Amino acid sequence: MRKRCVWLSLILLLLCSCQTPSSAFTLKPGIDYPHESTVPIQRVTMTFTGDLLFETANYADAQGDFSSYFAGIQPYLTGDYVVGNQEVVIGGETLGVSGDPFVFNAPAGLAKELADAGFNVLTLSNNHVYDKGLPGITNTLKNLSDAGITAIGVTDDPKKANTIPILEKNGIKIAVLTYTYAINRKPPASLSFVTRVFLNSQREFDAQREAQLRADIRAAKALSDAVIVAIHWGREFTYTLSDSQRDAARVMNEEGVDLIIGNHPHTPQTADVLTSATGHKTIVFYSLGNLVSGETDIYRTNDFFNAMFQTGILVQATIVKNTSANRVVIDEIKIIPIVNHFEVGRRDFRLIPLVDYTEEWAALHAQHATVPFFTKSFIDEQMQFLYADFLNALEP
Repeated sequence: MRKRCVWLSLILLLLCSCQTPSSAFTLKPGIDYPHESTVPIQRVTMTFTGDLLFETANYADAQGDFSSYFAGIQPYLTGDYVVGNQEVVIGGETLGVSGDPFVFNAPAGLAKELADAGFNVLTLSNNHVYDKGLPGITNTLKNLSDAGITAIGVTDDPKKANTIPILEKNGIKIAVLTYTYAINRKPPASLSFVTRVFLNSQREFDAQREAQLRADIRAAKALSDAVIVAIHWGREFTYTLSDSQRDAARVMNEEGVDLIIGNHPHTPQTADVLTSATGHKTIVFYSLGNLVSGETDIYRTNDFFNAMFQTGILVQATIVKNTSANRVVIDEIKIIPIVNHFEVGRRDFRLIPLVDYTEEWAALHAQHATVPFFTKSFIDEQMQFLYADFLNALEP
């Protein structure tokens, strides 16, 4: 019974009513929130993942078949929408497959592999979106469409640049806005429409970018029941939030965004519930960390964040609409920590939920060979450090 008392040893299950936070409580595994049967409701369930950063070692190990890699987390890649943050364009072999640092491109077949794993929506607004130019974007959109995956956040058509993506299911319309802090290989001015950048050329969240963000959110709210923002932001390899993360999150909260899903730092970062002056509550995950990656010794950081590079979280959310009151809330949030496991020689890649991970597994991890403090206990401690305050804020 001791495991039930230690939240970091379990899948983290918590419920948050964005309108009445005092009613929040921690759920036991397998117990559903008991809604009043007389209240007409509609529900949409969603799962979000961290960065899908496919690198050279991932391709070499999988040999075109990623089924065993995703098998361990497939029970959690469920819901009406499974949304991944695809950091690598899927431009196909003709553009040159690359998993090396700073320039990425995946084989065309990866799109079907992701669909088979459970993904049906991918966000693509990130700093690598133009790694293979406009052909990379065009091919990515086609490959994902052919695989039955909805791509959000990039376009090769200027006429669609201002179109707000809407996911509609069970009578609920969800607008999904996406942004990146910058693009590594900057497109020419004539192609600046390919994705939305929320910082200026000096990487500042200035008045002009703030005004655009507010206008985008207001337009999205006019078309939808709920607004989600998936945003590529912050500094890599740190728990410290940047000023632009804090400032942009504040603006999004003030404008009525319901859920913010952040990525890019390549480590999980904290979560929070922001409350505006009008009382609107926004759940924000500043970074979900990595889902897919293949490196162990990144020269741009230290041993600590090389270790955290191998971890991430899945976030599951249920969006509930009270049809009689025409009110939508994020009714529950589930947090599932995961480990990107692989052994010395960067082989035998598999994604394992932290609840199933063991010290024996950690001792076999390639990261442990270079960073001995990479252990199950270390990961447990870091997840508690990152999310204990968030959990406490949601308690009655």
